Amino acid sequence: MGRMSRVPQLPYPADLTTAKKQGEYIKALYKVLQEYMTIRPGDFDIKLDDWLSPDDNTDLDSSTTAHGLLPKLDNTATNFLNGTGAWSIPAPSALSDPATIGTLTMGSGSITDGSGSISFGDEILSTTGNIGIGTATFGTSADQSFGIAIGTEPGSSIAGQVEIYAKDSSDGSTNATLGLRSEQGVESIGTFTASHKLKMWINGVEYWISLDQV
Repeated sequence: MGRMSRVPQLPYPADLTTAKKQGEYIKALYKVLQEYMTIRPGDFDIKLDDWLSPDDNTDLDSSTTAHGLLPKLDNTATNFLNGTGAWSIPAPSALSDPATIGTLTMGSGSITDGSGSISFGDEILSTTGNIGIGTATFGTSADQSFGIAIGTEPGSSIAGQVEIYAKDSSDGSTNATLGLRSEQGVESIGTFTASHKLKMWINGVEYWISLDQV
């Protein structure tokens, strides 16, 4: 749009004909001014990327009370923009019940159940680390070891299974040893004739365990 020129001042009409012509002129001039002063769609359409680079401030950031622009990125790949407009680390959330997971990879940490049990069905549970029952503490340099902390000894045998546990020996506390509960009852020794032996490591020493073949 060009610059509007100064509107000429009309003389006082001398007669009716002059007044009529001046009225038509004023009417036409009004239409021109009306057209000139009307802002039409597209007159000020400017794409966002055509503006100059903004100042590094939060003037146009969105908030919980108004629309706005995205806050400046914090250059942390694992962050996300939360509902308050801040960059934050996603909080861990509980899985649905039941939940189906194809592959669960844990860099560090643990799987914890507040109550009940964790079942893996007929899947294979494999680890290149240690497995502990009631413990997360293992001996020096232990790797791929199975540890059992002293708990409550089973008071009955379950059909179709054996139970392995840890219990202090008759020597007293701090003398944990291996405990076994089986469906098979213990038999009294009549005549014991060792026919076989099996090597077993106990407390870093290798022993022969004598066996009497049935």
